[in-house]
Amino acid sequence: MSNHACTLDAYSPAGRAVYVDTARGGKLHTVFDGEKVFTVRSLIEIHAEDVYIDVLHPEIYREVLEILKRGVRVYLLREIGLIKKIREEKRMEKSDENDAIALSQIPPRYFRPLSVKEMERKIRLNSLVNYYANLVRLKKTLSQWLANSRVWMNSLKDVGEYIPWTGVLEKVNLLREPLSNSIKILEEYIKELAKIVVEEAEKTEVYGEVLRRIGLSSSISLALQILRLQTIKDPRSVSVASLTGLYGYRPASINGRYDHRLRELNENLALQLYSLARSGSLKETSSNKKIIEMALGMDRCNAVYRIGRELVKIIAEACQEVYSGGAGRNGDSVGKSIKIPRCIVCGDIGVDLGKVEKKDVALCLDCARKLLPRMRKLLKAASRVQGGGM
Repeated sequence: MSNHACTLDAYSPAGRAVYVDTARGGKLHTVFDGEKVFTVRSLIEIHAEDVYIDVLHPEIYREVLEILKRGVRVYLLREIGLIKKIREEKRMEKSDENDAIALSQIPPRYFRPLSVKEMERKIRLNSLVNYYANLVRLKKTLSQWLANSRVWMNSLKDVGEYIPWTGVLEKVNLLREPLSNSIKILEEYIKELAKIVVEEAEKTEVYGEVLRRIGLSSSISLALQILRLQTIKDPRSVSVASLTGLYGYRPASINGRYDHRLRELNENLALQLYSLARSGSLKETSSNKKIIEMALGMDRCNAVYRIGRELVKIIAEACQEVYSGGAGRNGDSVGKSIKIPRCIVCGDIGVDLGKVEKKDVALCLDCARKLLPRMRKLLKAASRVQGGGM
């Protein structure tokens, strides 16, 4: 058993604390109080001094804020993969009940406290990002309807004499002018709202750092990504592997579950960088050389996908650089995050194998078992080559 596992086994819960496997989509939360497992519709129904949760879904932001204002201490698990590790060590089946019990076996230092200030900011930023996205979606829908209406009216000219109710459609056609004016108003409003979104993103050092690396001065797509990351994930503990999964660039390991809005925003930015690189308008930096090479050396579809993956890597590395040194720009104490070895193949928690070319390398047991036969063949081949004097 690893030292990491021994550390986890050493802790047993005590006191007025409960452990919650949080749910989303209107499902019930599963709670373990140290003795029994039960379910609640809302976290507000829980009466305890300390509440430990596994995941902070946007759907429960207001619930968490309310119990924090009530004086309850709420702690969020830093590494969700620890629950799976506990289940495997205890040979527990996957279930909401077992996840809540497994959560209780993780020492407090693997959690971080949530605050009223943080939750209020998350709620505000989440609402801002959603509001902007909904307005853009509305404008797109109205613009599409307006474009389609022209096609419909052209078709009406050919069959109008055979349709007895053409007058109704002609009245509908009168909506096109006010609709067109409404779209123009929306466009102006979206531009003003975009300035607010970018101003919020500029309050985070990560936004400016990523812009510097990719060679842009401003980007609404990147601003929305950074703000959304601020609301759904702790940027102080991100890794390349975790963000790759969150953005859906590692679908095999997450069964296709990823943040579709983040992926869409990232693809929009990737497409913008592709177009700028192709036209020679993208300022070259030490970090975006790969992006330029991809844009110039691949077809559009493959280039945008590969650029998207490279962007996720850049965002993750920028987060690690910005938050590795202590307090952020807003004065929040971030400290040093607990470094947990991540498997280089699947991204799950693994065993530290040391450094290779100054990079940490780790493997989980599942991937190690799969690679073992190939490694044996490689060693045999290397021995034959060495024995032949080559």
